[in-house]
Amino acid sequence: LMCGALVARQSWRVTSRQVERHGGWNGVAHHVGGIVLDRALHPVETVGMAWNGVVMGVGATGDAIQFLQKNHYQMMQQQQQH
Repeated sequence: LMCGALVARQSWRVTSRQVERHGGWNGVAHHVGGIVLDRALHPVETVGMAWNGVVMGVGATGDAIQFLQKNHYQMMQQQQQH
């Protein structure tokens, strides 16, 4: 029981110092609000990044297919000439 009281007292001291350091409860609320907003917007950024990755992947795949088709066509022409 005595140990629990000491832990609670020390926790209260640390909490009080942190609240003061962040400008009181209004400052803490402001920081928490910013964190919540950042987390809420993070999925939007993630979807945008994923979409850009898909677009780049499709573009790279299309370029690779065109390259292979061109090389295949050139190889076929060379074989017909020999």
